[in-house]
Amino acid sequence: KNNEQAQLAISEVELNFRKKDTALAEEEKQSIERTTQLFDRLMNLAKNIVQLGFLSEDEYDELDSYGAASFLEVKMGAEAILDAIQTVNLDKESADLKKQIFEVKNKNSKYVKLTKRLKLIDGLRSAKVDPSWMIFRVLPVLPPDLRPKCRPRGSVSRKRWTTISTRRCFRRICGRWFSCQAEDLPQAT
Repeated sequence: KNNEQAQLAISEVELNFRKKDTALAEEEKQSIERTTQLFDRLMNLAKNIVQLGFLSEDEYDELDSYGAASFLEVKMGAEAILDAIQTVNLDKESADLKKQIFEVKNKNSKYVKLTKRLKLIDGLRSAKVDPSWMIFRVLPVLPPDLRPKCRPRGSVSRKRWTTISTRRCFRRICGRWFSCQAEDLPQAT
């Protein structure tokens, strides 16, 4: 009787061991599948990342959650555009565009786009203009005390005055500047 009980206890222990072994094997298989899927997803994200390219916020958050965002430099807004523009070599771009125009040869829409782009780049080169100058680093805003005053629309009273909005003020200044440029007048705005 003790022999039978010992055999039964051994068979129970073996059964529990096999159950745990199969559960561990199944868990290991699922873990390997999840890791493989995660690796494939991260590899696809990493392959789609190019220098001066775009990355959505979700993609960046996913890379960051797995610690992969520390391997790349990510910027946003005007700072990113400024860095991208500063890396542009106008001489090289001009040569590349001339080569592409020569390959296209016919007057389709691609040819027109390439020639417009080449004209712009050659204009920047001949004027010795750095493309990064097109990005505002400081945006000047006049405080309300210094803005010009005007009468509100529909106001009959001569005592009521209001300051011009920043947008209207800059529009007036730009309009005066452009009219001075067109007439070659001194720039007194």
